[in-house]
Amino acid sequence: MTRLVCLLGSPRRSGNTDLLADAACRAFQEAGGEVETLALNKLDLSPCTGCDWCKQDHERPCIIDDDMQRVYDCMLSADAILWSTPVYSWAPSVELKIVLDRQFAWGDYQTTRWAAVLAGRPVGAVMAYGDPDPATNGFYHCYHIVRVVATASGGRFVGCVHGAASARGDIRQHPAVLDDAAALGRKLYEAGLRRQGLA
Repeated sequence: MTRLVCLLGSPRRSGNTDLLADAACRAFQEAGGEVETLALNKLDLSPCTGCDWCKQDHERPCIIDDDMQRVYDCMLSADAILWSTPVYSWAPSVELKIVLDRQFAWGDYQTTRWAAVLAGRPVGAVMAYGDPDPATNGFYHCYHIVRVVATASGGRFVGCVHGAASARGDIRQHPAVLDDAAALGRKLYEAGLRRQGLA
């Protein structure tokens, strides 16, 4: 079965970012896939310390023994990946940013077994923000961060859905954005099938 792992980067459960992620995950499931979600704020995730341990070849990508080891395993066992985050201070949430920083170990610039280890897995993203103008709210900066980490890790970035919403649930006032999130879920499913050679 084609599997999606969804990393929920918002610290606010059932908020606008989660609703976008839910729309994508539901569409993935309705297409025939299986979804695992990880609420990053419930995990023990430590920031990168810049120790450079990951620049040498080891049995695991990072020396820090925390829940990031589980996140690594989940992404590597999945056929497709969805990252979700609100745009906070012109960047991804702290929870997702820690994950992205720790993917330094997977960069295509590394010379270890972990270099570009996502190996063509499709990666998508959903983002919500308060300021409705992407030119000033940090969306483009946030988008660039997630896209470059996905591709540097060997993934294939297949799209990002984003929308303006502030109070909890406001994204429901933008059904076209939720429809776009569902379309992204279906796209991730099809891309996951192709990666498996099933489509």
